[in-house]
Amino acid sequence: MTTEQTQPPVPRRRRRLVKWTIGLLVCYGLVELASLGVLYCVMPQASFEVLRMDREEVARGDSDPVTSTEVIHPYLGWVHNPQLAVSEYVADREVGVNQLGFKDDNPGLFKRGPDSFILGIAGGSQAWQISWEAEEVIRKRLKEHPKLAGKTIRIVRMALPGYKQPQQLMAYNYFLALGGEFDAVVNIDGFVDGVLSITDNAAMGTSLAYPRSWHARSIVMSDPRVSSDSYELLRLRAERQQMAKDAETSMFSWSPVYTVAWFYRDQSAKEKLIDLGIRLSKSQDDSYLHHGPPEPQPGGPEEEAEAARLWAQCSLQMNELSKGFNTIYIHVLPPNQYLEGAKKLHAKEQAYCIADHEPYAKVARSSYPKLVEAGNALTKRGVRFLDESKAFAEHEEPLFIDPFCHFNVDGSEIVAENIMKALSAAIDQQTEKTAVGMLNGNLNR
Repeated sequence: MTTEQTQPPVPRRRRRLVKWTIGLLVCYGLVELASLGVLYCVMPQASFEVLRMDREEVARGDSDPVTSTEVIHPYLGWVHNPQLAVSEYVADREVGVNQLGFKDDNPGLFKRGPDSFILGIAGGSQAWQISWEAEEVIRKRLKEHPKLAGKTIRIVRMALPGYKQPQQLMAYNYFLALGGEFDAVVNIDGFVDGVLSITDNAAMGTSLAYPRSWHARSIVMSDPRVSSDSYELLRLRAERQQMAKDAETSMFSWSPVYTVAWFYRDQSAKEKLIDLGIRLSKSQDDSYLHHGPPEPQPGGPEEEAEAARLWAQCSLQMNELSKGFNTIYIHVLPPNQYLEGAKKLHAKEQAYCIADHEPYAKVARSSYPKLVEAGNALTKRGVRFLDESKAFAEHEEPLFIDPFCHFNVDGSEIVAENIMKALSAAIDQQTEKTAVGMLNGNLNR
């Protein structure tokens, strides 16, 4: 006798399947929520949205917003790559990178004419900062000058954060070589030249005359003696980027679980890159490619004196170059909170803008007086040198915003006002010389 096996009713099987499905979905939802919990508890500084943005940056190859857009330049050390750079907002304006590799909203190359006044601004981050934050002040004061009434004011930025001499000198030459012309050039520099060239270059055995941290920026250039490590570095970078690209195109790219998993894999890849970078850096300690010629007397006051001499010599060359093109040149040494008597620091500045534990603070205190002295010597040689190192001495309100001598909009405008007074006087003086030359019939162009 056969026993007929009974099957559960179809509706009962369906209900069981639905329960299992709901259970799995609930479990999956809990896992996703737990992943979000990891983000907000273990990594409070991160979020799902931030990690997604980080992953996009790695996939594009610009995970480091600064060095990823830099490109080695044959004459200037480095500029920014307009094909990779992302626009940023400065003084409520969107700023991109022009075809010369400078962060500017114009092409940078203009011809002089009777209807315009072309002002070039050279230097590092303080110069670039003033050119944007105090642009309204600069334009207003120039338009108020009787000799410039009705003229179009053009501001050309030859400055980039991190630049130091002789990059300013080379940039000026480069713009001129490409056909650019200027009515006036203002060079605002000093901190990177006199301070960071010591702490970031000399301390690492890199030439004072080379761009800041050239040993790090030039790591993309392979020294044949360590080509195998250089290849490994490129391979690891490519693997990390590909991993991010795969995660971006995955059907689970929206998932917090998947994103957290990618994050930990990416952190592991990043640690390998850091370790290899350190090994490469150590192996390149004596590399001419990455460090340039050794300094004859490394260490101490001699290095600071040499940095000031190089800074002044380059300024003198910029002045002589300007004379040849009948261009006004003004060299400005900006404020520095570490210089004695530079400013009565506000409580906020004392808390956030003084870093006595950092090497650059000590160097700033000892090197800035040397820059002031070298600048005053430039004055005796016919350079319009404007010592603004104590421009904030009478101001008690907060002006500095960080330990690296950057200042807020008010500070930028204070310095800009002083520069415009000096430039206005120089325009008057140049006009008088031109008139005398025409009377004597020996005007030189």
